[in-house]
Amino acid sequence: MKSVHNVDRQIKWKKVTAHLIVLVLLACIFPGPHYAGAEAAVGTTKDKIRHEVDFLFAENMDKITVRTVKTSFDTGEYKANEYYFKNPTYLPKPTNGDDFDSFINKASLVNSPTGLKAYAILEQYGGTAKEVVRTLYEYDYNSFSLRKVVESKSPIILHEYIGLYVIYTYFEKPNQYYSLADNKLISTGGELIRPEDVENSNYTLSPQPKTRDYTVFCPKSDLKGCYLMQYGGGKGAAVKVTLNHHKGDSSGMDGDRVITVDSTKITLQSKFIKYLSYKWNIKGTVNGKSKVLFDNTATDARTYISPNHKYLLLITDQGTLNGYSSSVVHIYNLKTLELVRKYDSQYKSNVTAVTWASDEIFIIEYYFSNPSKYPPSFYYIPAGISLQIPYMDYRDWKEHKSWDNFTYEKMIFPALPVAIRSGNAMVNYQSQPAFLLKGQYYVPLKEFAAAFHIQYAIGAKEITFTRGSRSAAVTLQGSGIVRAGFNDFLPLGSWNKALGLKVIDGRITLSDEEQVSGLGLSQEVYDPQAVVVNVNTSDRVDDIVLNPNKTLSLVLRNYTGAFNLEVYASSDLNTLITTIPLEAKSGETLTYTTAVIPMDRTVTIVLPDIGTGLYRSVTLYLPKSDIDTF
Repeated sequence: MKSVHNVDRQIKWKKVTAHLIVLVLLACIFPGPHYAGAEAAVGTTKDKIRHEVDFLFAENMDKITVRTVKTSFDTGEYKANEYYFKNPTYLPKPTNGDDFDSFINKASLVNSPTGLKAYAILEQYGGTAKEVVRTLYEYDYNSFSLRKVVESKSPIILHEYIGLYVIYTYFEKPNQYYSLADNKLISTGGELIRPEDVENSNYTLSPQPKTRDYTVFCPKSDLKGCYLMQYGGGKGAAVKVTLNHHKGDSSGMDGDRVITVDSTKITLQSKFIKYLSYKWNIKGTVNGKSKVLFDNTATDARTYISPNHKYLLLITDQGTLNGYSSSVVHIYNLKTLELVRKYDSQYKSNVTAVTWASDEIFIIEYYFSNPSKYPPSFYYIPAGISLQIPYMDYRDWKEHKSWDNFTYEKMIFPALPVAIRSGNAMVNYQSQPAFLLKGQYYVPLKEFAAAFHIQYAIGAKEITFTRGSRSAAVTLQGSGIVRAGFNDFLPLGSWNKALGLKVIDGRITLSDEEQVSGLGLSQEVYDPQAVVVNVNTSDRVDDIVLNPNKTLSLVLRNYTGAFNLEVYASSDLNTLITTIPLEAKSGETLTYTTAVIPMDRTVTIVLPDIGTGLYRSVTLYLPKSDIDTF
């Protein structure tokens, strides 16, 4: 039998490795999902998964790399793949310029009727046309294929959630809406209305769509003839759209705004007092009974409705309109108009935007020229807690740079999943995973305690822990505990060390000093997803790529003469699939693509290791196309 040494599998450009943590704790930090897709597979998914895609454009324009990452919200683990595309028909054109807006573009994702797709727009400068050229690309998860959708000298506005893109014309003429599927012109002019436009009270729809993810299209600016738009531009049921604008009335107020949501009517009346100061009278009416919600002076007042009409956010600004005024956030039960929570704005700044993640989670943006220094927070209404999220993660989350196949029920922080591992076993999360907050790792106590056989009790003043013969206690006030109602989350620290669970090697690998048998962890099934493999030795770099169509692409350096490449069905080298004879001339780089290899998902490639008399083996895996299975 051949003497074989394995070569480490490696995926190029692994940005997530910077956030790898092990608790035996392993953490992966990713931007949050866009909320609309979060309901796409309710009740049908086995695994809770977040999908992300990056497009990498080679500087010499000879290759496009698509990198896919999926993160399990059941365990916090991630898997990554890279795909190389070299077909000249969709590579960037050198005549369009060699200066890119970015060589790495984070894609927007949508679960279309034909499967999950990712879109990215490349901008090139400095070409012969002396203009910016934009190219829109599509990656299809089902077929592992890349497509150039359109190339344009005008800006391209992507509306992937409804299967459209817009060629923007700078108001010279109406914008043109095209189908992403076939580039068919859908409409010239018109307006798209999304859930966030209704949630911020700009519009009222009748009937209100039942689903959270919808798009209403109005062909004309007068909002007549509006209808629910189907994916790709199809026409659905008619919808009446009302613009909730100010208008004069007979009460002496300068204007009013009436918002009707189900059986609740909200009336906002304002009267000018002096520069930047108005007298506001805001009241709600439910089933004929009225209640005053706000009766005071304010610079401005705005309302936001939660996706399923459970809560009303009333935000009033105090002070000036120079961006430094302070806002007050009032949260009302929309069915009863009872005050649920009231917050002074974070950083004593004014609120510029509200984004809903679910009926119970929202995010507030504040006015700052440097928002990264003053990051927003997730607000979880039932428990009255707020958890800070880095601004860049929030921006990607808001701009649909990932797609989730699950809802956020019993979640408080749907952005940063953290995996907990002991050896080859993983902690399974029932709801909110562990997460990173301000440099500390918060673990869900129920799952953490069950997994590591810990008994704990939360008293009036302290939390006590027992694990075998070990014990620990932390004061409740200084513990940093986050109490969400359905679970409690505690940052790791001295308490877990006292229980024999120590963080090691800077990656939160918890070494278990107790070595307790029968830990309540699920055994991990090792299923690596690497497709691109680089074989590195001291004097050469060989690329071996397993393509989605089950062919192998080889780039071999410093081989001379005739030799064989052997392909086996598994890493134990028991089942030989095929032997491929190759020959290379001295000093040349051998580039070769094989015929289709009869395989399932796994092959092991064996090559002679020049000059040693040994052989090198590389095991490659084809990824699963099932977006609902981790």
